[in-house]
Amino acid sequence: MNKTKEYECEQCRKKISDDYLINLPCGYLICLEHVTIDTLYKCHFCPNHTVVYNDFAEMHKNKIKLQEIRIREKIDDLKERKTFLMNVQKDPKSFIGEAFTTAIKTIDARKDTLIDKFIRRINECHDDLVKKVKDKEKLCVNELKNILSETDYSRLLIDRDQNNNICFDFKEGNFLNRANDSKLEPITELYLRERYLAINSLINQIKSFKFEPFNKPITIPDYFGRINDTIYLDLKSDQIIDLNFSLTYPHENEIFMLRKIDYDRFASVSKDCIKIWQKSTGKCLKVFKENGIVCVNATKEDLICYFENGNVVAKCISGNGQDRRLVGADYTTKTYVRCIELVGESEYFSGLADGGIFHFKDFVVQKKILINSSSIVALKYIENINFLLSSSKDDTLRLLKVNSGDIVWSIKLYGESRILESVNYLENGAIAVSENRFVKLYDLNNGQLKAVLCSHEKMLTGFVNLGSKGWFTSSLDGTICHSLWPKSDINIIYKSENDTFTSILYFGNNDFLIGSSKYVKLCKIKSPLLE
Repeated sequence: MNKTKEYECEQCRKKISDDYLINLPCGYLICLEHVTIDTLYKCHFCPNHTVVYNDFAEMHKNKIKLQEIRIREKIDDLKERKTFLMNVQKDPKSFIGEAFTTAIKTIDARKDTLIDKFIRRINECHDDLVKKVKDKEKLCVNELKNILSETDYSRLLIDRDQNNNICFDFKEGNFLNRANDSKLEPITELYLRERYLAINSLINQIKSFKFEPFNKPITIPDYFGRINDTIYLDLKSDQIIDLNFSLTYPHENEIFMLRKIDYDRFASVSKDCIKIWQKSTGKCLKVFKENGIVCVNATKEDLICYFENGNVVAKCISGNGQDRRLVGADYTTKTYVRCIELVGESEYFSGLADGGIFHFKDFVVQKKILINSSSIVALKYIENINFLLSSSKDDTLRLLKVNSGDIVWSIKLYGESRILESVNYLENGAIAVSENRFVKLYDLNNGQLKAVLCSHEKMLTGFVNLGSKGWFTSSLDGTICHSLWPKSDINIIYKSENDTFTSILYFGNNDFLIGSSKYVKLCKIKSPLLE
């Protein structure tokens, strides 16, 4: 094979193979790395000479060279993949062994921690149960004394008379002779038998303490965690999830929210702009330029926009109707609207910066529920029980009764918790809270923590709940994850090398919209799980 000649780049003076030198229109040779597709190249040699990438690429010599470069890069990439597969085929354990070793070390470490926790908890339960038994013993002793205190049975004489009848009497000098006391029933055989049966029954009941079997209350695997045993089976079957990206919808600033309007329209939201799109064609239908947008929600007729000045503005998308300015905060304060939960076409809840919540019907304030002084950051209405979930900036999650405003329960979160990014109600009676990079599940009835799941390296930015089909999450680490918990943990189904995902929206028919830094992408997720 002929050795490729090396030349010197006339811009940086680096010696490089001729295969990676590009000819400028003015005749100079420079390294390919000096030229990029997205930027204009300002000639290093000629004054006032600016060239775009296409000018380089269309030159005959460069065109051939660039094609050769692409072919070589593709061959190198395929060779690298082939080498990787050969190495895995030769020694699979070396590629996965470290992860399993780390898992075993983690399990060993958790063992000691859990032993301490369980021993402490067992001791607490033991002491509590012993105290209850001793208290019960005192009560029973007092009850027996009270029942038997009216008669001194040690002085009771049981004999028979001349006619062989059984008679009852007390010894002479006893403090009480029941037979001569008109206020008390005389001692009879029936009386004695009834007292005997009552006392004996009570004693037998005390002896029959019941204890639940150990395997019912103790669920140690839930404390240790779970190993995802479905990944290998999924790879071997037809359950693999496939993502196909199609249309792209550009934006000027980072997108922080997506909202569905109807079957073919959606809104993408940045801090200073709301764009209305036609999903099927990628056409931008309308643009609202506003500053300080905090939260957006949509109805079939209007797009309701929420701003930091405390007002709610309903902008008509079609352009035929009139814009409306709605009350979103207390008239007498400078309280800001922080979040919105739309219940119907003209009913919604708005969360305020002062910790209050407004309930609107027909765009008229029905009531204000004041929880605390910490800003409300997320709301979720649970229709079937008419309850409202609220999370606030002080890391507190609350369940509220809509009619009365009473707090059913509240949870104070610690550790890695910060602002609760979103609250979602699942059909199995659980609440999913995306908290930093974790998904935490809480029992709807009592607020108890059920599970903590995590597959993201950075903060979660979106949560889509599809019921029995599982849920999907997006993250700033550029990953899309799926979970069928409790059947399986969270699995990464897509990871981008360059993008950070800021939101995710389900559009029906397996179509998802993924928000990124300055664009929205339409993708179709194919899987039998979603059929």
